[in-house]
Amino acid sequence: MWKAVPIHGLIDAYDIVFRNAYVPASFNPPVRKKVVDGNGSSVDVKDSFVFQMTPDMNGQPMPDGAGENAATVSVVGNGSGEFGVIHFTKPGTYSYSVSEIQTTDTADYIYDRNVGKYTFNVTRENPNAEAEKDGTLTIKRTGAAFGALTFTNVARNVQSVKTGDETPLGLYLVLMAAALAAVGTVLVISRKKREQ
Repeated sequence: MWKAVPIHGLIDAYDIVFRNAYVPASFNPPVRKKVVDGNGSSVDVKDSFVFQMTPDMNGQPMPDGAGENAATVSVVGNGSGEFGVIHFTKPGTYSYSVSEIQTTDTADYIYDRNVGKYTFNVTRENPNAEAEKDGTLTIKRTGAAFGALTFTNVARNVQSVKTGDETPLGLYLVLMAAALAAVGTVLVISRKKREQ
């Protein structure tokens, strides 16, 4: 706020008044995709999976670059992504629902139909500060730590990557033992014939 103050009629000076403003609390909500086979083993896939975050009440702040009603993020295979930074400028409780949007053929995957929740309790660090004039906002996520919500899909008709040779060694060991026994028998018989 500027205010003109004359100084003994010589020149005009300006009295500058500074006020502290809110420092917003910000968070970039992450989401994680996990793809497994029917046995629960991780499967390497290259498909993209899309997630949507929607506010549980109208008028809640949304991530940078998102629409008013939804934010989306795409994740390739087993990986993670973020919806974008949400800036909370006022104290309050804010709740968002996160779900996966089916983008590939259901014959390929059994989709995780769970709906994840992000709930944030935003408070002023200095609760005695004058409203709208002073105070830094802090954020706490209720119900869980600040980790990513994880969605797990089951891949159909996909086999886990085999990491070793699965040749039946028992059969080869039996054949090798039989061959050694045959060689030994031949050597013994040929030696006995020479001695006679």
